[in-house]
Amino acid sequence: MVHHPSPCPLWCKDRVPAIAHHFGPSSTAHFSPLLLLSNPAALPGTSDVLLHAELCRIDEGDRLAEQVLYVGGESDVELTGEDADVLIARLQGFVDGLRVLRGQMR
Repeated sequence: MVHHPSPCPLWCKDRVPAIAHHFGPSSTAHFSPLLLLSNPAALPGTSDVLLHAELCRIDEGDRLAEQVLYVGGESDVELTGEDADVLIARLQGFVDGLRVLRGQMR
């Protein structure tokens, strides 16, 4: 097993071994836990997650990469009024989580 060529940031909870493919053996991927926004009205055949976010950093050898906040969409949603109320409440919690992740980038 190859050890990390660079130290893990405090937010790194998914301590992935050095990547032996694609980026090369001197790269290390660091990821925070995923922040998930559950979908209150997922369409048939789509994900139960509407959005996800995480901090990531991909280091190369001794060079520490910039920390980035990755936010991705996973599904579509069609909302009734009640579903919209649920989504708005869940979005508030998601935004609060984004603020925490952003604070960890300092």
